[in-house]
Amino acid sequence: MATNETHRSASTPQDADGFCVGIVSAHAKAEIVGPLVAGTKKALIERGIARRDIVYMHGLRPFDLPFMAKRLMESEGGRLDGVICLGLLVRDEMADQFAFQSEAVARGIMKLNVKGKVPVIYGVLTCESEDQAQKFLGMDEGVSADHGWEWAKALVELVRLNRQLEHEP
Repeated sequence: MATNETHRSASTPQDADGFCVGIVSAHAKAEIVGPLVAGTKKALIERGIARRDIVYMHGLRPFDLPFMAKRLMESEGGRLDGVICLGLLVRDEMADQFAFQSEAVARGIMKLNVKGKVPVIYGVLTCESEDQAQKFLGMDEGVSADHGWEWAKALVELVRLNRQLEHEP
């Protein structure tokens, strides 16, 4: 039995030419978040997005990321194809607030995806300690893990899928 199936899929390097994207970051723990932002910007550029088409906004707390992403999308008048939210939440510094804040940030970003018209990527690291965050990123060895590449790839794939679906009957 034959099926009528449409293949919607993956992107390749340099496949994001003409995309306009946003990055919002929380600069609490800037020594860790800063390299995440830099790696994400670099990965987006390597995928073909022009530097001028990357809009950046930062605030202090990860808790504010959903609001910042929403406002950035509104302020750009619909020209953004997607947004990546970057931050770090550390359990040993937040004690009883960690679970609440982690869930609130994740749910806020999820709501933007469900209610919005463009993809919003969750790029928030949740770690037990700052040492764990540094080890997770490879910073304790002087080599940074490339999470920006993963988040950029996810955003580009979702933007391409979103555009494809918008143009289907």
